[in-house]
Amino acid sequence: AVKLYDSEKAAATLGPLIGGNTRVVTLQNGIDSVGILRRHIPGDRVIGGATYLSAFIKQPGEVVHAGGLRD
Repeated sequence: AVKLYDSEKAAATLGPLIGGNTRVVTLQNGIDSVGILRRHIPGDRVIGGATYLSAFIKQPGEVVHAGGLRD
């Protein structure tokens, strides 16, 4: 798992290791995570996605899930 700003380096490192049946799924916020990965990994192997998470750290060791279920 990497943040968007580390995606370029991670993709460059992973590119040579990815086999013909491997798929890479990105669930990052940001506007071009798929584009960044496709510079190093063949486009048909990159799958973009979205996630919604509403949570916050209340205190060290305690994370509160603040959102409800979404359809």
